[in-house]
This record gives sequence, structure tokens and C-alpha cells, in this order.
Amino acid sequence: MQTTRRRLADARMDPSRLLALVPPSGHIPDFLTPSPTEAAPDLDAELRLVAQTTPADLLRDLGLLTAAGPAWYALQDACDRPQTFVRQIADELRCYWEIALAPSWRRIRSLAESDIAWRSERIVGAGIRDGLSSLHDRIRVDGEHLIVRTTCHAPDPAPIGAGVVLVPCAFAWPEVLLLDTGHQPATLAYTPRGTGMLWAAQTNGLNGIPGLIGRTRTNLLNALDLPATNSELAERLGLTPPTTSQHLQILLQAGAVSRRRTGRLVYYARSPLGEALVTEHSMRDGDLPFSTG
Repeated sequence: MQTTRRRLADARMDPSRLLALVPPSGHIPDFLTPSPTEAAPDLDAELRLVAQTTPADLLRDLGLLTAAGPAWYALQDACDRPQTFVRQIADELRCYWEIALAPSWRRIRSLAESDIAWRSERIVGAGIRDGLSSLHDRIRVDGEHLIVRTTCHAPDPAPIGAGVVLVPCAFAWPEVLLLDTGHQPATLAYTPRGTGMLWAAQTNGLNGIPGLIGRTRTNLLNALDLPATNSELAERLGLTPPTTSQHLQILLQAGAVSRRRTGRLVYYARSPLGEALVTEHSMRDGDLPFSTG
């Protein structure tokens, strides 16, 4: 957060309008988050959809925000110049993305892709009920209905049978975000597994474990809340693929990780021993069959 604020200050960007549009809780305007139509949506295409928001949709969205407090005044020009407003917001979103997200985007995308692979396998193995119910404690499947407990009321909900789009979002925690409008399928943005270690894995290991197995292998175990490939882990931890592969082989030989092949990709995951390492911070030297380093 401090790094982002410093970057925004250096770029002389004023985020007040974006902050007013995305309050800490409650409604987030639907026009800011168009439902993706493909697995890897293009940023330019998404921002064009934002810039093409109709005045009626914009004013409807803003009407659902709390029309009080100093933040509201940052949005007053939306009523007077709605088309200019949405184009400016699209430009501000691009600027914010380049400053705050682009430097870490490959790591964030890697986490999302790992969650999609894990969740798809779980749905195939345990069924769609288990796969959807495990997204968040506010979500459950009741017969043929998907029940989402939310504080926001959709005045124009998506039609029954339109389907559901699942979007792993590293910034959704601790909520589940529901986009429910008649213009597009219902979209659920949920927190992917491993988000808590998305940043910590780069700099901090688990207490007590680095001295036993080494900082790099500790960070690899820490990053494997979700199965991931060698290249994904290398990107996330700032390592070279050969270095990552070397340490993964040591963890594999020690029984701390497992691996499986899906098509042309090889995914690594924590084994029960690796899970024990993550959860038991007070383990003593000599408990594990590999050396420090």
C-alpha cells in the first residue's frame, strides 16, 4: 500500500474519483467491472467498454452509491458531463493499472491461473456443488439454485439461466463481489487460494522454517497454497526457472511436494509433509530428511 501511494504521488495522479467510485463497502458501480467474455480479457477492450457506458447506466450506478460525504463531490461532474466522465474514468483506470498493478501483474495473473486449474480439477472430481460452495462462506448451492448472500440489491438482476462467470480476484478479500445485472451473466469475483501469501512470499518466510530448509525452499512451500508450475513459481518469487527447478527437485525428493502433469504443464503442490511444515512453525532440527541451504 505504501509503495502504491508513493508511486501515485510520484506520477502526480489524483485517485480521489476512483476512491469515491469504489468505497470500502457497499455497491461498486457495475460499469467499472464489465463481465469478461473470455478467459484472458484484454485490458484495452475492457476499458473501451467502460468508456462506452451510457449516461443512463452511469447515473443508475451512481444512484446506488451513498450520496453523502466529501467523496460524493468528486463525482458531481458525472451528472453534467456523463460521456466525458466515463472516458476520463477509463483513462484514470489505465493510469492506475500501469502504476499500481502492472509491476506485479504477471504474479497476480499466475495466482489466478493456478486457482482456476485447481478449482476446475475439484469440480471435475467432486462436482459443481462442491466447487461452487467452496468459493466463499456466503455462497451455497441449493438444488438448481446458486445462493449468494450479499448486502447489495440488484434492481435489474441477470435472467435465470444466463449462467455464472467466476473471476478469481486477489483484491476481493474478505468479501465475495457479485455483479448481477440484466445486461450480462451474473459474475462472481472471489478470493483465490494463496492470496494471503501473494506478497509475503517474496520477502518473508515462515517463522522458524528458513533455518531448517533455507529461505528459498521455505518461500516455495509458502507459495504453494495452490498447485503451480515451475515458471509460475519463478515469476512469483523473482527467481530464474533453473533455480526454481533445482529447489523443487530437492523438495520433491524429500517428500515435501508432489507433482502431476496436466497436458504439457507440470504442477507442483505441497504434500502432507509440506503442509506440516507450513502449519508447524516450531518443528525442531532433524525432523526432516533434507539439509539446510
